[in-house]
Amino acid sequence: MNKLDMANTDERIFPKILRKQAEQAGDSPFLVTESQSISFAEAERITNCLAGGLQALGLGRGDCIALYMGNRPEIVLLALAANKLGAVWTPISTDYKGQWLLDSLQRSRCKVLVSDWEFFPRLDPILDQLNVGQIVLHTDSMPDGAANLHSYAELAAHQPLQLDYADQDYGDICAILWTSGTTGKSKGVLQSYNNWIRAIAEGCSVQNDSREGDIILCVLPLFHTAAWLTCVYRALIEGIPCVIEEKFSVSHFWDRVRLFGATQTFALGAMGVFLLNAPEKPDDANSTLRIA
Repeated sequence: MNKLDMANTDERIFPKILRKQAEQAGDSPFLVTESQSISFAEAERITNCLAGGLQALGLGRGDCIALYMGNRPEIVLLALAANKLGAVWTPISTDYKGQWLLDSLQRSRCKVLVSDWEFFPRLDPILDQLNVGQIVLHTDSMPDGAANLHSYAELAAHQPLQLDYADQDYGDICAILWTSGTTGKSKGVLQSYNNWIRAIAEGCSVQNDSREGDIILCVLPLFHTAAWLTCVYRALIEGIPCVIEEKFSVSHFWDRVRLFGATQTFALGAMGVFLLNAPEKPDDANSTLRIA
C-alpha cells in the first residue's frame, strides 16, 4: 500500500498520480482480473504507448474520446492515456443502443470512439450520423474496413510518449459521466480532476480507511461514477489493487470475494438487498471482505 498525499493541488492530476505510483510502488498490482494483473509500472508504460497511439489519431488537449466498452482494464488504461494528452474521456453505457446510443455519442462530440467488438454491430447502423474521425476496436481480429478503423493493439504498440503535464491544472475537465436518465435523456456531467480527487481524499478514502493488504473488488459498471470514485481511482491514489469484475453476480459474489481475497467492495443499495435475499450457503461466513 502506498497512499499518496493529495494536499498539494499541483499533484491532483491523474497522469501525475500514476507516474508517482509507478516510481514508488511499481511492482505492486493495480488492475487485476482472473486472467491478468497489471502493476502500476506496467500501467504507466502501457498508457504512455496508448497516449502515443491516440495522439497519432489526432486526439489532443480538449478533445473527447468515447469508450463504449465493458468492464475491463483496457477502459481504465485508455482513460488515463487520454488524460495524459489533456483529452477528455467519456464512458458510454453498454446498455445503450439505437437512438439513446446515438444521442450520447453525438452530444459527447467525440473525436475518437473506442468500442469492444461485441458492441460494434450496434454502432454500424449509426456511424453515418456521427462525426467521428477515428474508430478503435478492441478485438483480436480486425475486419476489413475503412481507413479510420484501428485496433487497440495498434495503439498499444505505439512508441511511448513522455509528457510533463505542465499545461494541465487540477481544475481541468478530464471526463464526462452520464446520468442515469431517470427524468429524461441522460445528461453529460463534466468532471474535473479535483471533483474526483476531493471526493476520494475527503470521502471514500476516509470511509474505507485502507490498510496494508487491502484489495478492492469492483462490481459496478465502469460507465458509473461510483465505480471510479470508490474503486478504480481510489486504488490509484491509495496504491492498492483493484479487481475489475465483468459484472455483478448475486450467485457468485462471495465466491469471487474469496477467489481474489478481496477485503473491500462497493455496492449500490439494491445490490445489497439482492445479496441479503439470496439463499444462504454453508461457506457464506468464510469471507475476507472487511468493508462494503
